[in-house]
Amino acid sequence: MPYSIEKVPGAPIVILSQETRSAMAEMSGMIDSVWTVLNAQPEPVFLVLDIAGPASAIDDMSIAASLIARRQSALLLHKNVRETLIVTRASAARRSAMGLSTAVFGQAKIRRFDSVEQALSSCYAQTATLAERRVV
Repeated sequence: MPYSIEKVPGAPIVILSQETRSAMAEMSGMIDSVWTVLNAQPEPVFLVLDIAGPASAIDDMSIAASLIARRQSALLLHKNVRETLIVTRASAARRSAMGLSTAVFGQAKIRRFDSVEQALSSCYAQTATLAERRVV
């Protein structure tokens, strides 16, 4: 499979990792799989999109952006997505990712990180802050 989907145990985090460049060929099925995982969550989650692997062509990124942010079942705008964290070091992918937060793509809440570890640290920090607020 050119991608993997992981729900982090004990945390409101789902990680979608692009394993190979051919993930773009299966984008529709991949989105449907993530949609199913998101629907099953009891609370909104952080969606970590790890696209730090093989580089994709600009055309592929454009198609992917439309599929995950503009269609009726837009992944980035799913009711159970608290925030999307995109992991990439590629400059073109970074610019494309930040464009997803514009009105054209539904103003999705997006941040970019250089590694999955950085993205997860941010998720855990926010989760701890939310837990502290609930206690007070």
